[in-house]
Amino acid sequence: MDMGEIKDIVRATVEERFPGVQIEDIWVKEREHDDDDAFVEIVVVIEKPRSELDREELVGFIRHLKTNLMKKEIKKFPLLSFVNSNEARKLKREFV
Repeated sequence: MDMGEIKDIVRATVEERFPGVQIEDIWVKEREHDDDDAFVEIVVVIEKPRSELDREELVGFIRHLKTNLMKKEIKKFPLLSFVNSNEARKLKREFV
């Protein structure tokens, strides 16, 4: 699985669904759950506080992202988080 391609799809989908949101970084990591279910963990680091994201758009966002991933034959479920820069600094050590 090409993590760069996933990042590009995530970036395009965020920009489409949340115009004006400034993306600082996108982290992607393939993971497996205890019961061998594989998924893709995605963290989108944004400048805005998460509270400024349109809540109605957030509800359907994963569906749009999943559709865009499936178009490229990426079938693993995306586990998605939006964080700001401060949260990202704390999270980075755990994510890597």
